[in-house]
Amino acid sequence: MKLRYNIITSSCPSVLLVSGFLLLNSCSRQQTEEPSEAQTTEQTTEQTTEQPAEEPVETIKLLTADNLNLNKHWVIKDGVLSTSETPGGILWSKAAYGDFKITLEYKTSEKCNSGLFFRTDPKNPVQGGFEIQIASDGLYNGKHIVGSLYDAKEPTKSMAKPDGEWNTMSLTCKGAQITVVLNGEQVNDLNIDDWDTAEKNPDGSKNKFKKALKDMPRTGHFGLQYHGQPIFYRNIVITPLG
Repeated sequence: MKLRYNIITSSCPSVLLVSGFLLLNSCSRQQTEEPSEAQTTEQTTEQTTEQPAEEPVETIKLLTADNLNLNKHWVIKDGVLSTSETPGGILWSKAAYGDFKITLEYKTSEKCNSGLFFRTDPKNPVQGGFEIQIASDGLYNGKHIVGSLYDAKEPTKSMAKPDGEWNTMSLTCKGAQITVVLNGEQVNDLNIDDWDTAEKNPDGSKNKFKKALKDMPRTGHFGLQYHGQPIFYRNIVITPLG
């Protein structure tokens, strides 16, 4: 009597059905299972390094009694600094600043002359620091028009608005680099180390400074100047640069 064996090949070549018995060889144990989507997500999460949150940028609002040496010549009303009924002089910040960005808005009256002093000694503003010129548009020319580093470097273009309109200015100082932006346009970008001779600018013209500008202090006070006509300031914000 002959024995008959029915051999059926399954979807796995290593699985054989022989006479009703299931034979499994070792290949089924060698097969590697693919990780599930949940496992993959968990592994990715574990491998991800959590990034530290960025520290908020420190800003200082200058137009407060805590930050300005207010006096009888200046008043702050509804967030606007202006001259009082007895105007005069320069209004100084209480603190000194080195590297910074300062932004402000200003508005001139007719034939107005003002200025933003920075890195300046309040006891010697003429020779002991720097000034960015603020004035009525068209009142002056050369190194005395709006956006000039006063008496040292004229702006690349005139961007001041007419009297009675608010202007926006920013001044950034980082080491020897000084940059001025007026009403959205960069108008001055210079390296103060280029001023290496007393009473002389790099272009050969004369200036008022008895000391080479590169040797001037890199830290000092802010000052807002009254020079005979009403001037208005608002939204003055200082960002110290580390």
